[in-house]
Amino acid sequence: MKTILLLGLGLLLKATPVHSWYPLTCCSGNDCMEVNFLGRSYKNDYIVQNETFGLVTVPHDFPIRPSQDHKYHICIRDSRILCFFVPTLG
Repeated sequence: MKTILLLGLGLLLKATPVHSWYPLTCCSGNDCMEVNFLGRSYKNDYIVQNETFGLVTVPHDFPIRPSQDHKYHICIRDSRILCFFVPTLG
């Protein structure tokens, strides 16, 4: 019974696409994705990375949005950062 319940929960979690919570102003369906947080620069900029965008520096004064899944996400179109999502504390 536990195996079926866990399998069902796993399918339910996979059925909710991450793009469903990105605001339309940030994402047109393929502009946003999860990134790995690498740290902060000496200017306090965010340094993030993923396979698609590579290494990205998000300026310290760029507007930060709360992440819905407690992970870092970035939205980029035409080499321009549209939105940056950061996990909230707590």
